[in-house]
Amino acid sequence: MRSRRGCSRATPDLIPYLITVTMIVTSQEALKRSFVGVDFLLLSHGKESMVTKMLYKNGNTVPVHKHPNEQSGYVISGKYILILEDARHKIGPGDSYTIPSNAEHAIEIIEPGEVLDFFSPPRQDYLRHHQAPMLDI
Repeated sequence: MRSRRGCSRATPDLIPYLITVTMIVTSQEALKRSFVGVDFLLLSHGKESMVTKMLYKNGNTVPVHKHPNEQSGYVISGKYILILEDARHKIGPGDSYTIPSNAEHAIEIIEPGEVLDFFSPPRQDYLRHHQAPMLDI
């Protein structure tokens, strides 16, 4: 069973803070997902944010799309062209970006690699496959 570690003692003085409980997800607990054929890991998520690690391979493409979530990313490895609105931006290791909510964007993979993506609020389509409750340990 997957464990989502949070606060282990729900004493009355902690009850108001349980809404913002910390989620710890080990590398073995990350949830495997796919979006338009691109594999990724759903790392952690809370009420207001989500962290994913995109695992781009040769042949992957992310077509033009948009979503109501603001998206920020950090390139761990690989080389990409981020298409945001009508502009094309080459990005690589160490580069970061922010995509406003509802902005049309796409990614072309030049060289396979990994990208951390952060969403606010969390992408509900990424969560639909798994809505397990957090377990106190």
